[in-house]
Amino acid sequence: MKYLLLFIVSFYGSKGFSQLDTIQCSDQFPSYINDAKYLALRVIDSANSSYVDSVIIPASYYIPILRDLNAIEQYGSFRVNSQYPYFNTIDSIFGILDVHARAEAQASIIAVTTNGSTGWVENIFNDSIYSGNDTIDNLAYQYGLYYSSPYVVYDMYNFSVNATYPINMTPIVNTISTMAETYATYGELIGDASDIYLVDSGYVRHYTFRYGGGDCPSGCDINYYWKFSVYSDCIVQFDTSYYSDYTRIGVQNINAGKLNVYPNPASEKVTVEFADNKHNGTLLKLYGISGSLIQQINISSPKVELDISGIAPGIYDIELASSDLTIHRKLVVY
Repeated sequence: MKYLLLFIVSFYGSKGFSQLDTIQCSDQFPSYINDAKYLALRVIDSANSSYVDSVIIPASYYIPILRDLNAIEQYGSFRVNSQYPYFNTIDSIFGILDVHARAEAQASIIAVTTNGSTGWVENIFNDSIYSGNDTIDNLAYQYGLYYSSPYVVYDMYNFSVNATYPINMTPIVNTISTMAETYATYGELIGDASDIYLVDSGYVRHYTFRYGGGDCPSGCDINYYWKFSVYSDCIVQFDTSYYSDYTRIGVQNINAGKLNVYPNPASEKVTVEFADNKHNGTLLKLYGISGSLIQQINISSPKVELDISGIAPGIYDIELASSDLTIHRKLVVY
């Protein structure tokens, strides 16, 4: 099923919008509670807070962030239903793209290695919910932890300790590491296609939403960014948006005024119109977000119609290239 997605922001150097909207502050929406805790944990670490040794992430840190994220989400929904329908670009972050903060290993998973001679570890390998070691079992009971992924390498027993909700695993790592013949560290998480970044300047918090595509475990080939500022009382401002493309270097809205793409967004067909008459020998190419070539046709007139009914909803790049000129425009398919 295709969804409606409208983008009016021009990537690479797009201008921010000056509208400020007061949204009802709320921490009751669950959509971003994990995100708020991940971001709060980053703040605690970077600020060397006294809570760095607290397993439970304090509400005084994550609740204000949760209210901000909820306000940004409502801001997008408000714009969709208002006289400014072009702000659907913001709603897409929460709807189709579903951008969330990257899960932190520090808040999620611990890798434990111990000598088999300790004896208790064999219980985990026998699928027991208890290890038989009072220290680690008490931690598991108190903080809702569970064991998984046991394996043996050179007589060393390895397994994971997982959190059911975001907590600060650092004190748990330190406690487990004090056990005889046992070592603990943060586990590994595969890179994600999205993340949220927070910069707190005191009177305003700045949020950047990132959505990536193409080989994201290695850092993503292309990344799209949306920036917001949230002031006191949940006053939200959409600042700007842009993208970086590591797969197709230099792709941007170059000479965009000479190339008209309409309707945009589109779902069935889209018309590409080249303003100049120098269209002979020109190639029209349609690329996906990861840089893959979707369509390619030779241009014989200044106007051509593309059939896009068979491609998935998303963000695409239209390239019009001749011997002396290359033009790019973004196309949104819903």
